[in-house]
Amino acid sequence: MKKTLLATSLGLVSLFAQAEESAVNLGEMAVAASGATQTDTTEPAANSYESFDPVDSGRSVISQQTVEEGREGGTDTTGLLESLPFVQMDIDRQSGEAEDVQSIRPSDFSISGGNYYDNNIMIDGVSATSIMDVTSTTRDDFNEVGGQTSQTLYVDPSLIGSVDVFDSNVSARYGNFIGGVVNYKLRQPAKKFGFRASAGYQNDNMVSYHKQGNGETTKTPPDFNKYQSSISFDLPLTDKLFVLASVTRSGSDVKYQMSENYGSREYDNGDTSSNYLLKALYEYSPDLNLEAQVIYSPYGSEYQPDDSINSESITHSDGLSSYIALNGTSGARTWQQKVSYQFSDASREWDGYRYSWPSKAASVDWCDSTNCAEGGHGDLDQKQQDTVYEFNVSQPLLGGDISFGSELRWTDARKVRPEDYYAYSLGTVMNSGVTAQCTSGDTACRDDVALRQYTYYQAYDAHVMLFSQAHWLEYFREFGDWDVRAGTRLSHDDFMDNYNLAPRLTTNWEFLPDTFLTMGANRYYAANMVGYAIRSQYPDSVIYRRTVSASTGAIGNWAAYSSARSTDYSQGDLDTPYSDELTAAITVPMPLNGHFRIKGVYRQNRDGFSNGEQSDESYTTVTGRTTTTTVYNLTNNGSSDYQGLSLEWDGRYQIHSFNANVLWSKTKTYGTANNYFDWDDPEDLVYYQGQLLNTDELADVSARSNFAAPLKASIGVTSNWTERFMTSLRWNYRGHYQYLGDSGETITVDGTDYDVYEQVTLPSLVTVNLNSRYTFFKQQNQSASVDVKVTNLLNAIPRVESTSSTITYRTGRSVWLGVNYTY
Repeated sequence: MKKTLLATSLGLVSLFAQAEESAVNLGEMAVAASGATQTDTTEPAANSYESFDPVDSGRSVISQQTVEEGREGGTDTTGLLESLPFVQMDIDRQSGEAEDVQSIRPSDFSISGGNYYDNNIMIDGVSATSIMDVTSTTRDDFNEVGGQTSQTLYVDPSLIGSVDVFDSNVSARYGNFIGGVVNYKLRQPAKKFGFRASAGYQNDNMVSYHKQGNGETTKTPPDFNKYQSSISFDLPLTDKLFVLASVTRSGSDVKYQMSENYGSREYDNGDTSSNYLLKALYEYSPDLNLEAQVIYSPYGSEYQPDDSINSESITHSDGLSSYIALNGTSGARTWQQKVSYQFSDASREWDGYRYSWPSKAASVDWCDSTNCAEGGHGDLDQKQQDTVYEFNVSQPLLGGDISFGSELRWTDARKVRPEDYYAYSLGTVMNSGVTAQCTSGDTACRDDVALRQYTYYQAYDAHVMLFSQAHWLEYFREFGDWDVRAGTRLSHDDFMDNYNLAPRLTTNWEFLPDTFLTMGANRYYAANMVGYAIRSQYPDSVIYRRTVSASTGAIGNWAAYSSARSTDYSQGDLDTPYSDELTAAITVPMPLNGHFRIKGVYRQNRDGFSNGEQSDESYTTVTGRTTTTTVYNLTNNGSSDYQGLSLEWDGRYQIHSFNANVLWSKTKTYGTANNYFDWDDPEDLVYYQGQLLNTDELADVSARSNFAAPLKASIGVTSNWTERFMTSLRWNYRGHYQYLGDSGETITVDGTDYDVYEQVTLPSLVTVNLNSRYTFFKQQNQSASVDVKVTNLLNAIPRVESTSSTITYRTGRSVWLGVNYTY
């Protein structure tokens, strides 16, 4: 099968390419080769990314041409980052589970050992990063909105002009991260009228699936449809005013099946994502222009559990980003003033109270479980607003260039349960011939059954407002063969009330012609995270009970039984988490107009938030009983170390461009906490291979379970065979590694229960992606083309080996078809 597919791919290439013998001059070398003739009208192929700046050694740029021709099918922009050596993608990107297939949100990713929520993601320099809790993965939660990402605004790839990614040696201009920086730059309006339209499609017949796990099951891979469409206009309204208007829409529709206990009936869930963009550029003079933009991106995700009825919810990930910027030049000085506003809505609509009915009741005829669920978990409003003023200046000074700027940010984060919510349980079924004496409006009572307990979740309005400011200064100067960039960034906010000084230093030595040694020492501080402060404002939940007589049908009055708050957080005098970095790189010129670079990055991430000190506080409940709430006293004990070493090369030969890189890395997280809400207690023990280990001992034999492949590599070849046909071929390798994971089982040792940990193996994985575009119509200013994008061309099996008997699916080869029209 692999040979057939490879032969087919090569056949497609040969069908559209014209090969002939030619020679190319490589500096002082002449190399005879067999290749396609590049006509004057054929544009050079675009590399997967451009890098190798001797000063900005941590910056990589993905061009618009690469975005258009090299990206995967669909709307996940983070797939563009997979080829970068210091970026690790979520291993669940290959998940073939129905919910993962349904999602068209961007994937999570890690940069230089940081956690997936430690990156600063921006759209045209405007932050699109959440400061709310994004760690909840379950959708069935009374208090949390599950399934969110750290990115608050989802941009359709068709709107992107370029992407800047910073993995190390980051300028003092950027802050609020301890991972990396990703800035998606939307394309500028063209200065002549233009029209673009595109559409794409995929369904389950275009995807191969691989079964994972032990045991037999009747579970089948998901049945789905996905689509994407976009339309945009470039409108030169005057000789000075240029406007870009665009509308895009994408969606998914997935078939699900209720569990066997609920009748196995089929139903549909889907996600929808839209982008509405209006961007304007007014060139007042050659030295002054005004730029304005607004983009609105509503996103909705449907969810219906397979083990309850009347329980459909919609989770939002809506984002709005806008700015107005004045850009000027005064002689050799350049400056910008910018005001931006960002709004994100990560709310949940889930009407109805929750009921747990006993299936023994005759009226509960839709389920044969012991208890049958009905209803939702209530609405939750979760919103974040940021208003920002920025001022940046760059000008010559004392033989060099000085740059400086300021940022003032007002943030309003709010989480609201708009209405009181009730969850009913503990049903009593009436005896034969007895009718329950239900009162009017009692939704927890039927003729043959009544529920005798409910948990009362009070409406609340949790609100955090903060003001932050940052000021940065940077100076660049050449000293013969040496370049020096020295800067610092000072930040403060009134939430944690810390003054954080982050020095940045980069030196660059050209010790041979066009051969550079770059060294850097930098500190980065994390962005604010208000999840703890929000959770601490949750009100107590109160349990009420009543008496129900099965023999008479008599029902008593509700009375408070107990009150509890499961957790609380004590935020004391905490420091801001930070990362100290040392980096070095050697960049040398290579034949084929290329470069070679070896780069190392070492980071110590310290002062991470940790729930390392746990205490119990007792208080009197509404019934006069004494109960206990768990209080987590937050500390700065979270820490991790990262080491990364990469080799990178790029080059061009006639119609071809090449990229290749390999990365070795090691990430060590101290303790078992994978995110800022996990509890790390040195005295907490787990069971592993016949012994009890504490978290420190566990760290010695464990690796991070995600975003941490110790070896990864990537090779890319992009070819413009003719002015009508191009291909982009990428080979990705993720090395074998093991980590300790919770098996989900417990064991009792000397009367105490302990979680059982097991060694989980991730075998090495090689995937090959092939994109092709053929322009079948081209006349004057018009063109039309078709795209065929194949991910995992050779149908490699992305296994996760463990002892679990749970059956899951992973995706193999998948095909995406698209059409494009440009005027």
